Amino acid sequence: MVLEKKELGKLIKQARKIHSDRIDKKYTQKMLANDIGKSQSYIGDIESGRTYPSFVVLNGIANACHVPISYFQDDQKINKDIDKFVKLQLTDLKDGEVHKIREAIKKDPDTKMEYIYNLIHEDNSDTLYENSPNDSFKTPEEAISYILKQPIIREFCEFDLKKMSTEEITDFTNEVVRQIKLISYKYKK
Repeated sequence: MVLEKKELGKLIKQARKIHSDRIDKKYTQKMLANDIGKSQSYIGDIESGRTYPSFVVLNGIANACHVPISYFQDDQKINKDIDKFVKLQLTDLKDGEVHKIREAIKKDPDTKMEYIYNLIHEDNSDTLYENSPNDSFKTPEEAISYILKQPIIREFCEFDLKKMSTEEITDFTNEVVRQIKLISYKYKK
């Protein structure tokens, strides 16, 4: 079932209200627009039912408001949209591979297509990954970078990777690794 534009607009307003209640201050259209890199007028057009956002934009809104994407669309529609996106990005995939990629994207929308594609072709198991990309990390920095991309961690630590430069993200990742190493001395036996 595809939501009509006006119904989706109402749901986005409700999602902003939910986030407002969570942060205990009004989460405005302007704040949402800044968080997803769009204009306030574009958010206004979506909320008033004048336009319908792409899946990528809708996913950004969901992340910014800290609601699941399924808040705006049912799972069948989400699956269909992601499958279409994946098939446009990567050709000659089997249905099982598309399914694995879709599930990985739903778990972590920031996952890069090349990473997923390579992981699928290296991994012969039935799952792409359960809660993490298994043993694919080659350095502690790669593992920490993956952890820092998780929405729950970003929310808990109150940082926004979109507003950080590549250098700042690298410095942040390296600092987290150094702090973990310092803390680990207390627990070495």
